Amino acid sequence: MVRITKKMMNYTPLVPPVTKPFEEFTDDEVREYFDWFTKNVDGRAEYLRGKISQQMHIGIGMLDYSAESLKIIWKWFSGIAQTEKTGLIRRIFKGKSDGDYPSDVFTHYVIRDIGMYLSKIFLKYPSIGWAVKTKPKNYISVNRPLLVGFVDDDPGYPEPFHPDLEPVSFVEGCAINIIYGDHNENDLYDYCIKYLSWVKEYNS
Repeated sequence: MVRITKKMMNYTPLVPPVTKPFEEFTDDEVREYFDWFTKNVDGRAEYLRGKISQQMHIGIGMLDYSAESLKIIWKWFSGIAQTEKTGLIRRIFKGKSDGDYPSDVFTHYVIRDIGMYLSKIFLKYPSIGWAVKTKPKNYISVNRPLLVGFVDDDPGYPEPFHPDLEPVSFVEGCAINIIYGDHNENDLYDYCIKYLSWVKEYNS
């Protein structure tokens, strides 16, 4: 059963056009989902800004697509996130057993909106753009919209590493801390700063 807090009753989720597991997508479904996702980024990010501004009674200008604004978003999300123990809801965190507590379906839609907001922080930089990888099939982010263009040139590596960023899973990773009661409002911010350090223009 999907549970929604009273605070969230006026939050309208955006339901995806394809709801089966990503690894089962056909080529046409990959294109459909990618186009749907990327075309909705601006609208859903603005929708999220409006709702948080309204519910937290803050100026919308505080949600300015900066890394710092993620602290506000994560404080808000930590207060409304719903988790439940059930085997009836498909796990959004792969590898979790029935004894674990995944986020419910509605909360997953909110996580996706936060992922869309997060993507705009990175897309401000010309070197970062969208891509999708359909192979190998066991790739953790197969068939999902990805942000690419990051370069980790740690001198300890034999050659620069080019990590991808799947924004929804990125947010889900932080949400795991909420499930286990070990989180703070800087979780999402800290991960964002790590990836920003791999953006060429950010370090210029």
